[in-house]
Amino acid sequence: IAINAANVMFKRSGEETMQGEAIAKMFGSSGLEYRWAFLDDYCVYTVGGEPDKLIRELIDEVRAGGPKEVAPGIKAALDSIEGSREADAFGTFSYARMLRMGLELMLPAGEAEAAKTEMPAKSEIAFAGRTVDDDGVVQVVVPKAQLLEVKAAFKTLIPRIKKQQELQKQKAEK
Repeated sequence: IAINAANVMFKRSGEETMQGEAIAKMFGSSGLEYRWAFLDDYCVYTVGGEPDKLIRELIDEVRAGGPKEVAPGIKAALDSIEGSREADAFGTFSYARMLRMGLELMLPAGEAEAAKTEMPAKSEIAFAGRTVDDDGVVQVVVPKAQLLEVKAAFKTLIPRIKKQQELQKQKAEK
């Protein structure tokens, strides 16, 4: 089985900004690593740390017959979109979880765990896509809980961002 690879590198401007530090913390010196492979009507892919190990684990799982059960969040998402089991593509995404990850990157190492209680992220946006008469059709379901989680995330993030900016400004003035 051919395993494909890509690597996205991030170049910082050289300025010590909060955003630059977050990017360096997220991707380190090796950038963002992707791996993907096609087998038995599946496309498996991984993005992030240990991509070679993880892609081989996914390939082994497909060879063993695929996932044995569907995670509760995925099942709920599948049930929320009519016909999603027959879709060409299906997935979930949590904008609230992505925002929480941003907060975790802003916090000092010992405080990152606090982000999980400050910014709960339990719901997910569901999407299903298919081709109909040569046109792409995408269905999306955004639960109210996701909107409330995103609202809460911004209420937490904005003061923290302002505080970080003030600290950076004070640091630059010294």
